[in-house]
Amino acid sequence: MSLELFDRRVPTYRAAIAFIRSMTNGGRRDLQHVLRFAAETDEALFLFGDGIADYLASLYKHAVRLHVVTEIIHEPARRTPELVNEEMHLMLCFTEQFEEARKKFAPRSAG
Repeated sequence: MSLELFDRRVPTYRAAIAFIRSMTNGGRRDLQHVLRFAAETDEALFLFGDGIADYLASLYKHAVRLHVVTEIIHEPARRTPELVNEEMHLMLCFTEQFEEARKKFAPRSAG
C-alpha cells in the first residue's frame, strides 16, 4: 500500500475506532454524534470498496438502534426486559467491534 493511500485510509479507521469506543463507554450516544460518524465515513466506499462501506453502515445502523433503545428504556414506564436485553446485546456487539475493525481495515497481505 502506498503511503498516500495509507494516509487517506487511516483517518477512516481512526474514526471507526473512536466511534466504537464512544458507543461502548456510554458517553456519546446522542444522535448528532451518530450522524457525524456517518458523515465522516461517507467517502469510505471510494477509499476501500463495498466491504468497508457496508461495515461502517452496519456500525451506523447498530448505533442508531442503540440510541433509540437507550432513549426508550430511560423512561421506566416503557422499559421492558426485551429492550434491556437488546441494549445489552448491542453493547456487547460494539465491544466485539474493536477486533473486527482491525481485521477489516488491515491491509491484505500479497502472499
